[in-house]
Amino acid sequence: MPDDPHIAFRGRYLDVIWEDAAEYTHNRRSRGVVLVIPVTEAGEIVFIEQYRIPLKCAVIEYPAGLVGDEDDPDETFEAAARRELLEEAGYEAGELAFLMRGPASPGSSTELVSFYLALRARQVADGAGTDGESIQVHRIPLPSATAWLKRRASDSVLVDPRVYLGVQLAAERLKGG
Repeated sequence: MPDDPHIAFRGRYLDVIWEDAAEYTHNRRSRGVVLVIPVTEAGEIVFIEQYRIPLKCAVIEYPAGLVGDEDDPDETFEAAARRELLEEAGYEAGELAFLMRGPASPGSSTELVSFYLALRARQVADGAGTDGESIQVHRIPLPSATAWLKRRASDSVLVDPRVYLGVQLAAERLKGG
């Protein structure tokens, strides 16, 4: 008979849950995560780079964040994607298209990530995040993105694997795929 789930530890935002000999986290403050793949009218893909405390180094990522973690618990996923794109990169999307939803870390978390493609993204502010985030924004021509990421990874910067997926998804979409 399966064990009933129970909270083994309750942190400020995360619960650590034990269930059927498994341990996983659940974030109480959101309904999901959005990740935005911005592409400019000029065909540049926009990455952000920020220092991540758990990893003790800089990571290349896309603008992303929690849905409903601000003062709006009813925030839509699209509104959260637009908010994160503006806050972290300083960009607005001419068109925002939902691509897919999937688990962030299926063996250790309940989080689901919703991917959006921001086409005709244009810079309207500096970006850099909120609450002590220190974000550097990079605009790279899409055809050069994979080579640029490989160079950055050789400079002791980590690249979130989802970044490579985003490059592929953006290239396919722009080719009409």
